Amino acid sequence: MDDIRIELTRGTGNGGQHKNTTNSCVVMTHIPTGTKVVRDGRNQHRNKDEALTELKKRLNNLYKTGFTDEISRDRKTQIGNGNRGSEKRRTYTQKQDLVVDHITGKTASLKQFMKGKLELMC
Repeated sequence: MDDIRIELTRGTGNGGQHKNTTNSCVVMTHIPTGTKVVRDGRNQHRNKDEALTELKKRLNNLYKTGFTDEISRDRKTQIGNGNRGSEKRRTYTQKQDLVVDHITGKTASLKQFMKGKLELMC
């Protein structure tokens, strides 16, 4: 509740004299995220309850999706996008005894490469 700012204002729209004299509109703002909820009904206490419930729902959704977005972003950087050729580093062909480095464009013997002669690819 320390992170929530509650403002009471007069409502807008139809209602005439009643709306012009009572502060029944509730504006709740979650300060760290800037999420704002407005409830404009006749009863101020009901508006506060409804605004608080809606604000909790929005914040839970925000934190939940933000967390899953961060996980999926990390996962995507680790495994890539799944395209067959665009993220290929090396191709190993045993039948032809070849190793092809697709970034540098160099080709070497698979047997020599597996023995540890990595300088063939540099």
